[in-house]
Amino acid sequence: MKEAGQEEAKMAIESNSVDMNGTPMISVVCDGSWAKRSYRGGGNYNSLSGVATIIGVKSGKVLYLGVKNRYCCVCQRAENRGEVPVKHTCYKNWKLSSTAMEATIIAEGFCCSLEMHNLIYSKMIADGDSSCFKKILDSRPYETCVVQKIECTNHLLRNYSSKLREISQTKGVPGAVRNVIANNILRCRSAITKAVQHRKVEDCTNEEKIINLKKDV
Repeated sequence: MKEAGQEEAKMAIESNSVDMNGTPMISVVCDGSWAKRSYRGGGNYNSLSGVATIIGVKSGKVLYLGVKNRYCCVCQRAENRGEVPVKHTCYKNWKLSSTAMEATIIAEGFCCSLEMHNLIYSKMIADGDSSCFKKILDSRPYETCVVQKIECTNHLLRNYSSKLREISQTKGVPGAVRNVIANNILRCRSAITKAVQHRKVEDCTNEEKIINLKKDV
């Protein structure tokens, strides 16, 4: 991770992406995962372990990785027997809800980016989870920069497809309409992707590109 930080810093300096103090500013991708799938199947958010990573956009390498565990088998066995746990390496480091693991880990990564890499994570690319971004803003990791968020394209497209799938299974929507939607979900997703690619290279301002893309959608 140290080498990844040095690589990101070098590219940021070469592109003159630095703050007023000369500290390199970079964009990062942030995401988390749990040992138990939760976003489907009724939303049973009670995983005992969670992990989150921060990856440099330009290098594609991991800059920070954190793990939160709510369970230790040695401690739990001792508790069940009413005994004092034997001396061991305990990895239990979390007592709050499973849903808060990702936001906490990523916020910790932002707060230690200067110490670890002498880098400012000025822009984060992540999913639509607002709690994670709020956690970062509340922690105020940088004095010279306010972190900006960019929505992850993959998550946006996945959510878009999920919403279409929900509509295709919703009672009250005419059957013919549901069938058309169900049979064209991937086609709709592909159309959105192509529209974005087309407007991205259009010879006009960003504001005009956004307006044109809205019309396409």
